[in-house]
Amino acid sequence: MNKEQLFTAGVLLFGIIIGYVMNLKQEMYVPMERTACTLEAKLCPDGSSVGRSGPNCEFAQCPRATSTSATSTVDQSKVSTGIEGRVVAGPTCPVEQDPPIEECADKPLSITLALVFADTGKIASLFASNADGSFVLPAKPGRYKITMLPSDRPYPRCDSDGEIVVPREGFVHSSIVCDTGIR
Repeated sequence: MNKEQLFTAGVLLFGIIIGYVMNLKQEMYVPMERTACTLEAKLCPDGSSVGRSGPNCEFAQCPRATSTSATSTVDQSKVSTGIEGRVVAGPTCPVEQDPPIEECADKPLSITLALVFADTGKIASLFASNADGSFVLPAKPGRYKITMLPSDRPYPRCDSDGEIVVPREGFVHSSIVCDTGIR
């Protein structure tokens, strides 16, 4: 073989080796699928919250609760104090009238809400209002707020108007007005 043929054979062999190596690299490369999870939060029984993560965007596990009840840190069977009241949703019509139209009055709302300690924001208990919006919630004397559980829906928005102070005896009244978002 002369030098020219030897050079051509060497270049050809080099090209074949490079092609083989590139093909192997391409087979070994598996593109990583990226998952973007929605920014939702799950409220845990202890008052903390967890977000979605992982390839299936599942909620992370809540920390283990320190209470024996999944929905309450207050032993309600031994409580003779608390909060009673009514939950309503409004406005219910796009334009409010003066004087008000009866059909556009705030409507009773059955919804699950959280009673949280005013100082820490941790959940004291979860409760649901009845179909007529009424609720009776046993709670130990103290300072609380009523708030919604996290949701992917912007409305209704329900929160107590400031702190609710449960007295040493009896029940205190609290009206919860939930904003429907209708304007």
